[in-house]
Amino acid sequence: MPDSPRTKRHPYAAVLFDLDGTLGDRPDAVRRWADEFYFSQPGLMAKLERADAVKQIIEWDAGGHVYAPQLFKKLVETWPFVRESAAELVKWHAVHYPGAFRPEKVMSRTIARMMRVGLEWGVVTNGPPFQRDKLVALGLEKIAGCILVSGEFGKAKPDPEIFQEALRRLKRTPEETVFVGDTPAGDIEGARKAGMETAWLSHGRKWPAELRPPTHTLSRFADLQKVLGL
Repeated sequence: MPDSPRTKRHPYAAVLFDLDGTLGDRPDAVRRWADEFYFSQPGLMAKLERADAVKQIIEWDAGGHVYAPQLFKKLVETWPFVRESAAELVKWHAVHYPGAFRPEKVMSRTIARMMRVGLEWGVVTNGPPFQRDKLVALGLEKIAGCILVSGEFGKAKPDPEIFQEALRRLKRTPEETVFVGDTPAGDIEGARKAGMETAWLSHGRKWPAELRPPTHTLSRFADLQKVLGL
């Protein structure tokens, strides 16, 4: 096992991250691909104002709780003037949506500081294989120590097995690793059951009273730097 850089200042040797809502600003990406979709549809442009169409798509997306096939089925039923079928739009989405992600400065700066002090890190994300394309768009795919995508691995968060596999690839123990994510049940509960300490990115939400609290609560991504001693 590699020597641990853990010190009083840097309490962890490794960090594992969720992707959507943590490393990547999902609402911003959804707005961007919805914009792109609007301008690709002459029929839609002729019927609706851009702001109204984008707002409706964001509502149908429901923060990612509605999968693309259901979203586009609803879309073509409501907007029959859209040219493609729901199945064709699902394929379009898989190509265009990942590229709508943009790296935020504070995220890129935090990752750079982690690497400079020797903190290892990786990504554990639920979703299809195109999650890797999001990491490419964020500039992270080639520098992450490990990437676990549930659609490739066959297990999804909160199953402890996907977290344990990430630890195995980083050659780190749960005790010296912190997991950073925005989903209480999937990210934080799953990582806790795998033995890790946790940092919950709250995005202004309250922690669910029925769940055991995380080790750390982050109001914003920049707060992680203090947790890691950067």
